[in-house]
Amino acid sequence: MKPPRRISVVCLLAGQALALLTSAALHSPVMDEAAHLAAGISHWELGRFALFKVNPPLVRMVAALPAIAAGAKTDWSGYSEGVGTRPDFTVMDDFVHANGERVIWLVTLARWALIPIVLLGGYVCYRWARELYGDAAGIMALALWCFCPNVLAYGQIINADAGATALGVAAGECFWKWLKDPSWDRALVVGIVLGLAELTKTTWVALFVLWPALWLVVRGPWSVVCAAIVRSAPSKARPKSLEKGSGGVVGRVSAVPKNEAAASATAECRPAAHGVGKFAHTDETRGF
Repeated sequence: MKPPRRISVVCLLAGQALALLTSAALHSPVMDEAAHLAAGISHWELGRFALFKVNPPLVRMVAALPAIAAGAKTDWSGYSEGVGTRPDFTVMDDFVHANGERVIWLVTLARWALIPIVLLGGYVCYRWARELYGDAAGIMALALWCFCPNVLAYGQIINADAGATALGVAAGECFWKWLKDPSWDRALVVGIVLGLAELTKTTWVALFVLWPALWLVVRGPWSVVCAAIVRSAPSKARPKSLEKGSGGVVGRVSAVPKNEAAASATAECRPAAHGVGKFAHTDETRGF
């Protein structure tokens, strides 16, 4: 990474980290944050996952670590398990009563613990865009991530959304690299990152359908069919870069009627009168 680019990346990530740290400390907890925190603590202390079972527990467990280290008090008298039961907010009320005003500080610590995951998402966006389209695209992608209102809003509170987005992007980049150059090492990395993404939010079960479909298109039996469809596409459906490349060959040939183009090509390929093996060059062929 070149020094100017490195400075830009560091400054953008540092700016986002500062914004998230400040916002997490200044803004009061939202309605269900204490419930997420209590659920995360229950996963560690009770070894059970009944609270907030609508989503996997990874983000909650990471958020709970600093709160546990800070000596958060717990009250599991309202905890219950069973089909259709949702004791999340009952346990939250008990957790708030047990800790009193100190719960604000515990929530702040939990929020700060999730910020590195958000920063990881920004760095992955930078790397992926840079590999695809160059340095400027990487910096632009990182800037869009760092200043995105949704990322700033959800990245400062305890919830699965920001963490799921960051790890989902990381899993997507790893899978993209594996598609380009399959290997066992990359397959192992893809499996690990995919597992982490799946542990953040139930939404990512869609990847178990999407990724095999992408493999079929890029690497599997369907790849031949897709390549044939692209090659058979009419000139109007091709990217403009093809029309401009090589002196605008595609645009120039497609502008000539089919019969005239065939006759012109036949005439140009006849040997010239002044030498066998040499071809008469017109203005059109020089343009190639």
